[in-house]
Amino acid sequence: MGWQRITHRTASEWTAGNYTLLNNELGVETDTGYAKVGDGDTEWADLAYGNLNPAPLAATLQNYVEWLNDCTAQPGVPDNGWTLVQTAAGMANTLAVDDYTGINAWGAIKINLRTGATNKYYVFTGSIISQATLTSGVLGQGEMRVKTRFGVMALSDVTNTFIIRSGIQSHTQQEPDNGCFFRYAYNVNGGRWQAVTRAATVETAQDTGVTVTASATAMSTFEVVVNDDGTSAAFYIDGVLTNTITTNIPVLPTQTIGGCWSIIRSAGTADGIYAALLDYFYYRRAFSTPRP
Repeated sequence: MGWQRITHRTASEWTAGNYTLLNNELGVETDTGYAKVGDGDTEWADLAYGNLNPAPLAATLQNYVEWLNDCTAQPGVPDNGWTLVQTAAGMANTLAVDDYTGINAWGAIKINLRTGATNKYYVFTGSIISQATLTSGVLGQGEMRVKTRFGVMALSDVTNTFIIRSGIQSHTQQEPDNGCFFRYAYNVNGGRWQAVTRAATVETAQDTGVTVTASATAMSTFEVVVNDDGTSAAFYIDGVLTNTITTNIPVLPTQTIGGCWSIIRSAGTADGIYAALLDYFYYRRAFSTPRP
């Protein structure tokens, strides 16, 4: 299921505020791991906990980043375990929701490719920059999921060429050696999103059947879910399953694996090419063996 929004508060904060969740909004208690699903009318106290296989926090590792207000000067240091990096000054601009009508978001990062032919912008969790630091692997030790909401504002073409990747990756600044992710590239797969798994650079790439379209405001959700034992990767766009891949899933990578969204430019120097609108990024790992 694709959620309209995922909101995190402690159990006591939910109780004290007695908030009314939006229809299909997921409210998560960060200190218990339990969750409720909203209907747009019922207050928190009157909602039942959802049948979502809730687990104690010791059994899960979760992180969520939401962009609010303006971070034009320093878009790289939210205090929540995530790292945002840009390789060109001013490449990213965060807009308050009232700067953009029709995006249904509190705020979003508007990404300008700027003037460098090799500019990059990426957001990730964990230590995943091409270092062989986790040889025992992350996948295959409990379910892992990464969900991102973003939109493509301009199509990649021969003049301004870029690649967008979203999901589980070993690298932020190049084609990942290992990972399970969505990919969009110029002149590849007829302009449609690909579902990709890669293990030690050997990949399985499937057509999602979903065409990439450019819009100044429209966004979609992209979710990758790798099952508990790392034998299957499921790909969802706007909550609809597009692909299930069972080959080349990197259960034992030679690089650290983590959640990552990236855009990498490979041609063009024109400024003012706004290529993407990034709303939020959600990461969750359920441990096979809960922590004590």
